Amino acid sequence: MWVSFALSFITLLILIYCPGYIFLSGIGMNGAHALVFAPLFSVVAYSSLALLFSAAGIPSSGILLFCVVVSISFVFFVASRLFRKFANRRQIALDSSAWAIDINYLALYAMVGTIVVTVFFIKGLDGPASFNQAFDNGFHLSTVRTFLESCDYSPFHTGSYARGSFTPFSVSNSFYPAAWHCLCAMLVSIIGCEITLAFNALSAVCAGVIFPMAMGLFISTLWRGNTKRMRLGAFVAPAFSSFPLSFVTYGPLYPNLLSMCMLPCLLSSFILLTDLTYSSKAARIRFGCIFLLGLLASCFAQPNTVFSAAVILAPYCIYQAGIHVPDILHWKKTARNTAISMIITLGIIVLIWGVCYSLPAFQGVVSFVWPKRFSAFQAIVNVALLSFVQGTVQLLLSLFVAVGLVRQIFKHERRWIAWSYLFACFIFFIAVATDGAIKQFLAGFWYTDPYRLAATAVVAAVPVATLGAEGVLFACKRLCASIGQGQRTELATKVVFALLILSIYIPSFSLDGIAYIETAFGGIYSSVAQQNEISNNGNVLTEDELKFAERALELVPDGARIINQPNDGSAFLYPLYNANLVYRIFALPSLDNELDASATVRQALCDINTDQNVHDAVLELGAEYVLLLDAGGERDGRSWLWSYYEDQWAGLNGIKDETPGFEVMLADGDMRLYRITR
Repeated sequence: MWVSFALSFITLLILIYCPGYIFLSGIGMNGAHALVFAPLFSVVAYSSLALLFSAAGIPSSGILLFCVVVSISFVFFVASRLFRKFANRRQIALDSSAWAIDINYLALYAMVGTIVVTVFFIKGLDGPASFNQAFDNGFHLSTVRTFLESCDYSPFHTGSYARGSFTPFSVSNSFYPAAWHCLCAMLVSIIGCEITLAFNALSAVCAGVIFPMAMGLFISTLWRGNTKRMRLGAFVAPAFSSFPLSFVTYGPLYPNLLSMCMLPCLLSSFILLTDLTYSSKAARIRFGCIFLLGLLASCFAQPNTVFSAAVILAPYCIYQAGIHVPDILHWKKTARNTAISMIITLGIIVLIWGVCYSLPAFQGVVSFVWPKRFSAFQAIVNVALLSFVQGTVQLLLSLFVAVGLVRQIFKHERRWIAWSYLFACFIFFIAVATDGAIKQFLAGFWYTDPYRLAATAVVAAVPVATLGAEGVLFACKRLCASIGQGQRTELATKVVFALLILSIYIPSFSLDGIAYIETAFGGIYSSVAQQNEISNNGNVLTEDELKFAERALELVPDGARIINQPNDGSAFLYPLYNANLVYRIFALPSLDNELDASATVRQALCDINTDQNVHDAVLELGAEYVLLLDAGGERDGRSWLWSYYEDQWAGLNGIKDETPGFEVMLADGDMRLYRITR
């Protein structure tokens, strides 16, 4: 199984990086930049092609999508090279001022990120195909199964029921950002792994490779040519427990994990596009194309990332306006004119934000409310100590951030990134410590979800913490120099600082007889282990129920439809085993959208032998079997999902072994498989 996981990891790297690298190299982008920006192109290309295939009625598969996208990239690459050759033009590389990262640095970032993910995520899995039995995961897993069964990977056809197939609910198709699900479906169709394994492999790729390398690009964009900060950033980028690994333990927020891991690429492309001191006109055209790709990739993965980018880039835009607008308008370079330029830019940003907030397309998102969680004081403490939502402080890392903030605010160069971080923290504070219209206006684009807002703050915090780590390293050098001189002192400085960095990643530990110390990454590991433990009888779907379900499905003929009560965990059997279930979602949609036959079955299935309406309803649903993993609807003290309401499933809960119209096919404890005999 772990060999399959490693193969999946490598296959995903090829799927995500190969097409984009070929295409971006074709437009004259340097190798390392082409590599780190590659996920933006690949996500857009796969999602767009899936949409096109769906509209044209062409069945999609992983190998087909990959081959078509790679072919397009290769044709474009060859055509652009031939054009330059016959036009007698040399290939124009990015100018040196914009180039500040190479493959060696990217390899360092990917290596450190992969080690962190291996130790605190992969190692905590209960097997490579284990999964988190969370409410949201039912939708995510089922969508991939639906893609595979329908051969339609369109973001307009997500959910637990394939287009044109039977469903007890009449639901309209609407857009859902499904780039994550498309990549997982491609992987499963290519190598035949389990869907849950594909989820774990893509999580590892996002957190261990895509995000660290993207952050390396962002740091190099901010401080081009500063090799010390580039090296330090490799160890700081994956050091925040609030992102990216928290997204696999909370939610899980898989679509947001993919989109937020690509966010630094979007930020870097915008800076390289608009900073007039950075690159040539030709290079800015390339970065303009990359920025558009980044916006599209965010829309296909999770659109709220665009607003995270706006939060981080708003101070940058204001800063740039103060520098360049007076020159463009031929104003005198005075403090007054600079302030006017910055105020006008701020007003434009607020206006655009307000227009987006009022658009009908966003009303379902911005009106969603997570009630406040903390007092104002506690929220400030959580931000200052980087615990944000989960409550485990990161003392040394918070010192790095504090030192970096002080250094950045009092330095003119790139001062705006400090204000970006503070602005992101302010929105987080408003979301967790207040309620009302201001909260919805500022935090509504993220459902006022503090985890997503914390991730935005983390992306802005990484370069700040990198600058702070440099300051702490300088302080260590001065301290060691005051003690002694020579090579031993230099070595001592490196050893002390290396130990400080490693302490950020220390796992939880016990002080016998005193206390158990849970660290930030130790908490992540514990959450991963607990949520993925198959033998955890507190799960909604226990190990015994999984084994029973496997035996039951062997007794059911292929294609036979099964009536089930989804909240006993059986809804997971559709993505896990492709079981032909009537009810594949945990929470019922609006009952106005439910078939009358479905409502009748839910309320009165146990009366099938005496009520002709129930008999006719079962015939309409085309069901032949009933699967109950918790017969009678008893919770048995275990953790059930919030979506279970006993009165909604009276018809299934009322079935007993002696109920007329049902034959016991398999029984074990409170688990039953019945065949409908009437």
